[in-house]
Amino acid sequence: MTIHEIADLLRNDGRVTLNHAGHSLTLDLAYRHEKLYAAKLLTGLAYPQADIDTMLINRFVRPGDRVLDAGANIGFTALEFIAAGADHVTAMEPVFELAQRLDTLQSDRLLPLKQAIGAVEGSAEIFVSEAHNQGSSLNEAIKDLFPTLFGIRTETVDITTVDALAQAGAIFDIWKLDIEGAEADALKGACATLIDSPPRAIIAELYEPFLPDFLQALPDTFSFRRRAYLSEAGYELLLVPIDRAPVVPIHLHSPMYVFALEDH
Repeated sequence: MTIHEIADLLRNDGRVTLNHAGHSLTLDLAYRHEKLYAAKLLTGLAYPQADIDTMLINRFVRPGDRVLDAGANIGFTALEFIAAGADHVTAMEPVFELAQRLDTLQSDRLLPLKQAIGAVEGSAEIFVSEAHNQGSSLNEAIKDLFPTLFGIRTETVDITTVDALAQAGAIFDIWKLDIEGAEADALKGACATLIDSPPRAIIAELYEPFLPDFLQALPDTFSFRRRAYLSEAGYELLLVPIDRAPVVPIHLHSPMYVFALEDH
């Protein structure tokens, strides 16, 4: 059976608490992607949408790393950073209901912050998906990209910048940006940090309309620039130059990229 067939067998409501990366993670079965997480944790079956993150984390995280996980959602990937050896993860999630759930994972190695990352400090309206609890965005263009996911519901959220976090003493070795079209703004709010104390690597989900602005804001010092894929044969992580296409069949998953200061 596939991961999707297993998920179809699970109930469509209620919550289940499962072990993930040595921690207890509660999943809400009313949401399809959380049912898929549950199916993965229960069976160990391949789930490319999550496995691409796992493989990138395991490839680039080093023991003792400090990680910025922006757009942390319920904390699934934050826990994987810890399991991969990260010493500390700052997990940022501005949406109220998700931030409340993320708070339950707080520990001496995981710090949840109910804030968004942006170009300037302040507050703004975030567009919240009414179809599921992923994909909320500060960028109104996300509604045009995924018109079936977004209604008119918004929340007012606090925004900070990477530079503000750095001024408060938070320096990171790895950034993970999963912030639905606000990735270039995150870089614009990190101008000083990208010069004075840049991360070793940035892992980012970047949909095509938002990639050019991100690349324009990314310093040339990030010379390693790759799109990540999972091969069908061997289920292996492929890191392909962003101006090329993979030459083997690949699985479908969100467009993931990695940018690093040195070759990998």
